[in-house]
Amino acid sequence: METSTMFGNTVRLYCYERVLCDCIAHKNKIDSELYGKVIRDYAAYSNKDPPLLWHIAHSMKITAHVRNLMEIIYE
Repeated sequence: METSTMFGNTVRLYCYERVLCDCIAHKNKIDSELYGKVIRDYAAYSNKDPPLLWHIAHSMKITAHVRNLMEIIYE
């Protein structure tokens, strides 16, 4: 999905599950505080879509990482 900013630039919009998977996949490239915040915020997010999360994780080949993280969150 795309939208335009108030300056007329086109930007892509991503779902929370995609953002979470991107953060997990690039954990070593992002700030640790940002990584932790994304994880905590997703845990509190009321509109989670687990099938979509698994689909994205599978396509990014990070299902093991996502599974481990979800086990920690839901313990």
